[in-house]
Amino acid sequence: MIGCCKPQSEGGEWKDIYGDPVRPRRTGYEHPLDALQISAWAAIAVLALLHYTVQIPFLHGTFFIVVLVISSVLIASVVLTKVALELYPQQDPAVFRTDLPRLNQDELVPESAEPCTEPCVFCRRFVQVGCKHCSVCDKCVPGFDHHCRWLNSCVGARNYRLFATFMGVAWVGMAWVAALSLYMIQWMLRDVDSFKRRMSTRAYRSPTRAFPAVVFFNFVSLLIAVAGICSLGKLICFHVYLDITHQSTYEHIVKERERKRALGEYRSQSGEPEANGCLACFELRKRRYFKRHGGNNTTQPEVNDDDDYREADSSVPLHQRERTGTLGTGAGSEGGQRLTPHAKGRAFSLELRADGEVGQSAAYPAGSLSRTYEPVH
Repeated sequence: MIGCCKPQSEGGEWKDIYGDPVRPRRTGYEHPLDALQISAWAAIAVLALLHYTVQIPFLHGTFFIVVLVISSVLIASVVLTKVALELYPQQDPAVFRTDLPRLNQDELVPESAEPCTEPCVFCRRFVQVGCKHCSVCDKCVPGFDHHCRWLNSCVGARNYRLFATFMGVAWVGMAWVAALSLYMIQWMLRDVDSFKRRMSTRAYRSPTRAFPAVVFFNFVSLLIAVAGICSLGKLICFHVYLDITHQSTYEHIVKERERKRALGEYRSQSGEPEANGCLACFELRKRRYFKRHGGNNTTQPEVNDDDDYREADSSVPLHQRERTGTLGTGAGSEGGQRLTPHAKGRAFSLELRADGEVGQSAAYPAGSLSRTYEPVH
C-alpha cells in the first residue's frame, strides 16, 4: 500500500470514554490521504497541463489572450477553492479547545449541558446540537452534510456554500476546456495542412510529425473534461434536489435506506471481503471503528448499508442520551421512529454509502434497536 494511504498510528490526542485513542483530523492533508483526493488533484493537474501545452499555444491574436486569461482565472479558482475546503476548520469550536477539560462519562449528561449543546462521548465535550461525529475525521461537525472523499474533509454548515461554489466553478472550468478541445479537434481535422503550418511557425515551432500526438492529447483532454462534466453535473443536480426538498445528504441517505428496507431491497455489507493490494488504497480510511465499543453482535447490533450510492461508511456518535425512556433517531427522523434504549455506555453505528462521498448516521446505545433493525451475525 502507498505510504500516504496507510492507516495512521495508534496514538491519539486523548482517549474517549471507552479508553480508545481519538485522532481528530484538522485538515484534509493530514495522514492518511484519500486515494480519491489524490486522484482529483491528478485530474486537475493533467487537464491543466494539456490545456496549456496542446491547446492555448496554437491560438493567436486576441483569441489567445482571452482564452489564456479566462483559463487562468478558472483553474486558479478551482485550485484555491479546493485547497480552502481541505484546510477549512469545519469542526465544532469545542473539539480542540485547550482551556476546557475532557469530561468523564458521568459528567457527559444532558443535565450538565448548556443551552443548545449536547454531549459527545468521543470528543468528551459538550458540542452544538445537531453535530455529528465523523469516523473518518474523528471529530464533531456542526450541520453535517457528508464526508467528501475527493476533499478528504467533511462538508457541513460552515463550508457548504464554499463547497457549492467549488462544484460550480469546477463544472464551468471543465465545460470551458471541453469546448476548446472540440474547437481544436475540428480545426485540426478540417484543415490539416493549415494546422501543420501553424505548428511549424508558432507554438514551440513544433515539427509536423508531432501532429498525431497533438490530436491524440486533445482527445484525451476532451474525454477527461466530459467525464468531469457528467460526474459533477450529476452531483450538482443531486444537491439542487436536496436544497429544493430541504434535506441534507445524510438525511436523504437515511430515508433511502429505510425505503429500501421497507421494500425488502436492503443488502447487508457484512461479510464482504476486504480489498487487498493496490485496491486497498481506494478503501475508506477510517480513524474510528464503532464496532469495537460493543463487544459481540448480540449486545451491539450493527446496521450496515450498501445502497446504490456506493458511499463508504462513516459513523456518528451518540449525542442524545437517555432522557425520558426513549431516544430520537436523530437527523432525518422527524415524525419517524422512536427507539427505546435497553443499555447504556455503548454505541453502535449506522453505515451509509453514496457516490464517492460519505453519508453518516447517528449512533445509539447498544441494544436500543427496535425490531426494524436486525443485528448482523
